[in-house]
Amino acid sequence: MSLRDDFLVYLQTENVKPLTIAAYKNELHSLTGDPCILTHADLERWLAQAQIKPATLALRLAALRRFFRWLQESGLRPDNPTVGLKAVRQERTIPKPQPHTWLVLAGLAERIADLDGVSDPLYMAQAPARVEAILRRDMALITLLYRCGLRIG
Repeated sequence: MSLRDDFLVYLQTENVKPLTIAAYKNELHSLTGDPCILTHADLERWLAQAQIKPATLALRLAALRRFFRWLQESGLRPDNPTVGLKAVRQERTIPKPQPHTWLVLAGLAERIADLDGVSDPLYMAQAPARVEAILRRDMALITLLYRCGLRIG
């Protein structure tokens, strides 16, 4: 059994979620060399050579930090070479609307109106201004949720 496998077993005993363990396993699998003799410079070079997105780099760095901290705490290494490794800042982006977004939002507003009973022909004949106001309100709420990246639930 390798040190990496021992580390994964340790994570299971610490009640780490299975998806996290699987992600760490994939990242540590790509690490070459003996973890007991790798240096800070080796890890910097390895991370710099990887052509990966910032989110993947952050995951890889998290796996490395936890792995080498475990090695140090277990007495298998006198130091932790991940100390001082910098993560790339991830940009937070606003979702870009697709060309058909307004059609989808308008359709959603109509479906909400159906649920409210607003699209009932009798109701629409009695209060067309109220129906229009309700549809505008619903469209504004849906647009706010979508544009701000908010989720219901």
